[in-house]
Amino acid sequence: MARQDMMNQLMTMQKELQKQMTMMVTVPITKEGKQLEAALGRSMEEAVMANNLLCGLGFKK
Repeated sequence: MARQDMMNQLMTMQKELQKQMTMMVTVPITKEGKQLEAALGRSMEEAVMANNLLCGLGFKK
């Protein structure tokens, strides 16, 4: 019975380690994704503003 208990404890520890490893990878990726999303949003906003400015200049001619 002691061997079975040790195996169960080992399996539990392995599952917990897998969960922790997943979180160690997921958190930085999520943070980086949010930063990329913000940068992309700013770039898109600048492109739209520049396009609107150019269109406005074209209509004035």
